[in-house]
Amino acid sequence: MANSDERRFSLVRPVTKRRGLGGLADLAICPDEDERDTIFLESRQRSSDIFFRHLRIRADGGLNLPESKLEKLFFSPSRLFSAVMVVGFALFNIYTITSNWFVLFRQYGQTTASDFMILIDSRAPNANFYFWIMQFIIAGCEVLVMVTFLMYSIYVALKYNYYISEQSLKHYRIWHQLYQICCELIPTMTNFSAMKSLQSFNPQIIGSRLSLELTRVEEGASHASVVLGFTVRTLLSGSLGFVAFVLKFAQLVQSLEKTIKGDATYGPVNVLTQIALLFGFVNQAFGITQVSQVETARLCLFIFGGEDSKIQAG
Repeated sequence: MANSDERRFSLVRPVTKRRGLGGLADLAICPDEDERDTIFLESRQRSSDIFFRHLRIRADGGLNLPESKLEKLFFSPSRLFSAVMVVGFALFNIYTITSNWFVLFRQYGQTTASDFMILIDSRAPNANFYFWIMQFIIAGCEVLVMVTFLMYSIYVALKYNYYISEQSLKHYRIWHQLYQICCELIPTMTNFSAMKSLQSFNPQIIGSRLSLELTRVEEGASHASVVLGFTVRTLLSGSLGFVAFVLKFAQLVQSLEKTIKGDATYGPVNVLTQIALLFGFVNQAFGITQVSQVETARLCLFIFGGEDSKIQAG
């Protein structure tokens, strides 16, 4: 005879796909939600039920000093240090991106900008203005993405802690959203920039992505269309990242020139400003290739790749 919990869980049904704008939002937030929710509920209603019934995330994220013996098993000073470091770098990168945008915003209408320009003739008419437009577009896109990441993270955190329903806790979406902000969005915010798409030209990533893309051939797609589509997307994404790198490097040089020439005394404040500008650019350069994502992909390949270390269509 089934107990009350088993009968209660058996009434839970997988979510159905929404249409229209809601469906597009679901595709970005939680792709293949119907299939994943089915697997999630199947695990919950069977052998893993005893685990899911007691699964909770502490409000402090497990960062406070442990009190019980069970808490001491999961607490470590390194976890606290990692959390502080991630938050600190995320705030520093937010400062870097917003300050770059603000500097460009204040330069609007000025005709005495630096002559340091790359991939454009500085002697051409209105060259400074066109170069400023490209830099401002890149900086504006970075601010928009960072604000979106930040607002979405706050929304999910508030939703889980204050107004989540018991029915929603039985489904896959909220747990996927929590994973997104904790393991993807916040770490990405530590060194995000428009240069990130330049990773499409990273030889260590091109090979693994192409191998994964070729699994579509096993599902019926033609080999030529898969390779052509992958090539076009790689060239487009990598080119946008390269242009962003050029524009941000030029802005760094211009900011350094202005900082050095603008202070006749060349004191400690000037040096610290230069360090902040240089470190901000280097930190964003680190984010071109997300090492954690590469490590996760390699781990999945090791676990699911089989004896030939190749991912095949499921």
